[in-house]
Amino acid sequence: MNLLITDSKHISYITGADFEGFWLFICDTKVYAITSEMIKGQLLQLTENKNFSYLHLNKNFKKMKIITAKKFFADEIINICKKNNIKEVCIDGFNISYLLFNFLETKFKENKISIKADNKIIIEKRKIKDTAEIKNIKKACDTVCEVFNTVKKKIVCGMTELDIHFEIEKEFAAHHVVQSFKTIVASGPNCANPHHIS
Repeated sequence: MNLLITDSKHISYITGADFEGFWLFICDTKVYAITSEMIKGQLLQLTENKNFSYLHLNKNFKKMKIITAKKFFADEIINICKKNNIKEVCIDGFNISYLLFNFLETKFKENKISIKADNKIIIEKRKIKDTAEIKNIKKACDTVCEVFNTVKKKIVCGMTELDIHFEIEKEFAAHHVVQSFKTIVASGPNCANPHHIS
């Protein structure tokens, strides 16, 4: 299967690169990173330092080939398809806009390449956690518990939700971790709001 991934969260999961600005095109024997001149240096640095996590890629992929797009990323994907006689591309459809999919579909059809979207390919792979991921999940849970217990002792009458919010942020920073999402502190009636803004 020839899989195109445009979603930055999935790309981060697959490669370990926690920044945006490139797509992954995974073919049977190669992985291509399509990027701009602006991001190319960061990608080269990561591959040279072997900081990419190939854990979630096919074991045959020893090194990612970085391609700098002159204009559209889609044009580079089409060039790769032509060079490798690829006639069909599957795109991870989990988090792609209609506008982008429509653009890609038009471009690919013009070059006699069919495209199909699949919402489950990466999601299904992400459901299965390996030993390293389980270890990291446990470590994250331990850190959250430690931060919660520390901040709980600092709460005094008169503190606002934002006061507590910033105490939590400070504790996470002290542990050198970045949260997956914004800290939510909700008190009193605000506890009923699942996505409350402190």
